[in-house]
Amino acid sequence: MLKRDVSLQGNFTRRMVKLVTCHDGDLKHFLEPSVACAAQHAIQICDDEEGCAQLIEANGEVVWKFDARHPRRTLELLDELALGECVS
Repeated sequence: MLKRDVSLQGNFTRRMVKLVTCHDGDLKHFLEPSVACAAQHAIQICDDEEGCAQLIEANGEVVWKFDARHPRRTLELLDELALGECVS
């Protein structure tokens, strides 16, 4: 899977899903074509120890957010979101 580190400035014809991660205190924003793609990318970032996924936002609403009080349940929810097919 390729990283899609995209500037939020741009004119897109369709809605994109935003993935926010944190690495060494810096927030990174990625635009993904779907929630499943964002979840799969978030898992890849965590697995490769390139940072930690913070949230996934679709249509202006947070659909997933890391909760440090319940990390296991939060990551289970991320796994469920990643089950969908990632199509661009």
